[in-house]
Amino acid sequence: MKTKKFQIILMVIFFYCITGCVVQTQLGKNLDTSVGNDTKYIRQNFGPPTEIIDNASAGTVWLYSEAGVKSRPGIISTIGENIIYTDPATIKYEKYIKFWVSSNEIIYRWEVKGYEVEEDHSFEVVYLSMLGITVLVLAIILIPGGGY
Repeated sequence: MKTKKFQIILMVIFFYCITGCVVQTQLGKNLDTSVGNDTKYIRQNFGPPTEIIDNASAGTVWLYSEAGVKSRPGIISTIGENIIYTDPATIKYEKYIKFWVSSNEIIYRWEVKGYEVEEDHSFEVVYLSMLGITVLVLAIILIPGGGY
């Protein structure tokens, strides 16, 4: 009986390890939580909007936008004996968050451009997958009657 419980525990660990997931940032969580709330929620979390756009009978669209310019310095790199210089660059960017608000002040949709709402954990997923496979192999080898 203890062997069966141990096998089940190892299988749960295995499936946990091989399933990768994308982790939401705090911004992503705030955006997801905003749907179904009233406009007080977005005012508390994001402040006053940059612009409120009339969306006819569907309500309004609250826009939080940011635009600017970033500078990248020149880069000197070498490949073998060759020296490569990349000129400095000026990069324009635009970020925004839009909330669709119904006529009774309830948020029903959001859209983002330029902000990170998810973090990539692909390296951790590969590592955990390998760990999961190792746990499964050990379970088969070490537990009497584990896989045979």
